[in-house]
Amino acid sequence: MLLKEINSLISDAGFPVLMKLIGLSKRTKESLSASPAVLLPLRNWMNFGVSISDILEQATDFLCSIPHCNIQVAFDDTPLDELLSVEGEFYKQIANCRDGLILVGPSIEEIERSAHGDLIQKDEYIDRVLQRLCDLNFKRLRATYQTKYLHHTKRHNLTNCLVTPVDQFNDEHSLSHELYRIRELSCNPGLIDCWSPGVLNSSSQTWLEKSATDFHLLRILAIGSLVLEKVPLIRASSVHFSLDTIHLAAHLGANDLGFGAFDQLTQETLRLQPLGDLKRISRIN
Repeated sequence: MLLKEINSLISDAGFPVLMKLIGLSKRTKESLSASPAVLLPLRNWMNFGVSISDILEQATDFLCSIPHCNIQVAFDDTPLDELLSVEGEFYKQIANCRDGLILVGPSIEEIERSAHGDLIQKDEYIDRVLQRLCDLNFKRLRATYQTKYLHHTKRHNLTNCLVTPVDQFNDEHSLSHELYRIRELSCNPGLIDCWSPGVLNSSSQTWLEKSATDFHLLRILAIGSLVLEKVPLIRASSVHFSLDTIHLAAHLGANDLGFGAFDQLTQETLRLQPLGDLKRISRIN
């Protein structure tokens, strides 16, 4: 697909046209699904003086009580200095406490902020952290808005999700260029596991602005599913889509709903919709 064709889709294509094109596309049509996600407040427990052995016991009891598999386990804080030290072995114990757990590491942006020195030193540090995450049985990172470290995550076999923040592009032309650039990157097999449109600044929006953003995200979701043919997962994440429109995502090219919050702490901290609500949507579709 040429750049001018992408620009034409963004500029002119309405929902009926996009839905028709998606119906004709070669992308495998699948029912939407969402995986359970939990956040373990390790740093909070430590701040209250809970010992490592007690934290491990509480975490194990909690995780073993969840009646699901493929559970995404994130942490309220992952101190990278501790991660790189012998104390990091604690995470491996959590990963091995039951079957069906997928440990989620910090985003590449968080890791980059902890890196110091020149470009080579930062690259070496990022590689060292990613390798350590692999050694501790982490399987994926939180979603990233950057493409420059995708080769690093691929090299360490960590699953990634690339989010395109549509509110950061001033015009349709610049967004077209970004989707075209991502399309070119996706020609490298396995470089991008998942793609999703999103927004960076949603907290200050009025309800009317959020509604307009929702429908804009649906259009870009549809266009992304057509443009990014070689990206396996096109995600409608509940971090960015509201329940009012996310149920339309399956008809607009999405084949994944990402993750739903198992409990209220996870919902509030990670800004995910409740797992039960997403499962009801997946049954509707």
